Amino acid sequence: MSSVIKRSAQLIIDNPYTREASERITLASTKSLSVSLDQSSAAQNTWRGVPLADRIALGQKFISSFLGKKDSIAQDLTKQIGKPIQQSHNEINTTVDRAQTILRLAPSVLSDDILSDKGNVSRKVTKEPVGTVMVISPWNYPLLCGINAILPAVLAGNSVLLKPAFRASKTGQHFETAFAEAGFPKHLVSAIYPDDDHLSSLLASKKFGAISFTGSTGVGKKVATNVAPHFSNLVLELSSKDGSYVAPDADLAYAIDSLVDGVAYNAGQSCCGVKRIFVHESVYDKFVEGATALFDKYVYGDPMSPEVTIGPIANESGYATLLNTVRKSLTGAVVTTTKQKGLPGRYFAPTLIKDLTGESYAMTADYFGPMVVVTPVKTDEEAVARINNSDYGLTASIYTNDQARAARIAPLLNVGTVYVNRCDYLDPELPWSGRKQSGNGKSLGTYGFGAYFTTKSYNVRDLSKTQ
Repeated sequence: MSSVIKRSAQLIIDNPYTREASERITLASTKSLSVSLDQSSAAQNTWRGVPLADRIALGQKFISSFLGKKDSIAQDLTKQIGKPIQQSHNEINTTVDRAQTILRLAPSVLSDDILSDKGNVSRKVTKEPVGTVMVISPWNYPLLCGINAILPAVLAGNSVLLKPAFRASKTGQHFETAFAEAGFPKHLVSAIYPDDDHLSSLLASKKFGAISFTGSTGVGKKVATNVAPHFSNLVLELSSKDGSYVAPDADLAYAIDSLVDGVAYNAGQSCCGVKRIFVHESVYDKFVEGATALFDKYVYGDPMSPEVTIGPIANESGYATLLNTVRKSLTGAVVTTTKQKGLPGRYFAPTLIKDLTGESYAMTADYFGPMVVVTPVKTDEEAVARINNSDYGLTASIYTNDQARAARIAPLLNVGTVYVNRCDYLDPELPWSGRKQSGNGKSLGTYGFGAYFTTKSYNVRDLSKTQ
């Protein structure tokens, strides 16, 4: 069966492991969406006057409320998305860490900037909210991508309408409940469930000061088209084809362990998951041998079991894309995979594609899963050129014991984030952004607040004072 079935005003979502229907979502009507938008706007009109210190204090209470339901949230993530239960708990813990970082950074970004006087002229810059913010969160990391936008927007004085991916619909309810229980105004953070047509109409309504979207590049372009006439602030985190380079002096065992995890964590369904690895030819064979052996160690089964280390593919369409990519890659490459047959649910075993005789289909294909193309290179310069030879530019990683080599290579990589001796990780104090077809705008760090406030400059001459 299809993993998402639309029946009249309802969507039926399956469990990726059992493939049985597990969730029914009632789609929002035009009238209910209009009511939600009006309620959100009314809540924001009150909220914008609340002092920043009080907003931050409520943010701490949100964290407590959120953690109070961590077990039920983790179970819902695993049932809806298929990620192993321990990885669901990991996402919750990381969400809390990001929330704490956002709260800590808020005063330095959102407080007034007071400039020195010039004679009898005082000057300052204030940060004002943009109004109602639409946050469209993905299914793969719905909590993490959600908090990246929701909390900075709220702290800046805005209200939020959260449209979670249907595959992770319950995360919208969990966010709404946690903010309400913390004492935030009613309707300040609300989850909505429109179909694609209603969502397009909402985005074209001129009612949003900012829109944050995380998802595919194709859908991101549609969002941008709807929003463009209104000049709303727009943050887009889109597709990627992240590349890594294993230099000849790398700690090979460490690089293999790190990159295999970067390929297969969350069943490879990560925006910064590793899709292409370029290995210096002197260590290429050992790398392939070690990575293949490590892929064989993943434990399959019911993702609710703590022993399971990899989950099924969340969506039927994504599963079909992976199988099609393998089929098309059989010509001109060697595909190595662990036990693929007989796995339950939508399990797709970690897959390594090697020995390319040309540009394998998998090198440029847009897929979401635990599959990677591994290619030998002769020089650092070739590795840089191959990594940059992509329509996307989210992250890239370098594995080397020579920090001078890393310092020389990193500036040449046309991506938003460069890792050295690590991959597939977000630091909440660093801005997260993509280049080329991987999107625009920023989340996280002090830069991640920028879309959710506008500045007002004060230039005040006091005539009672002499110049």
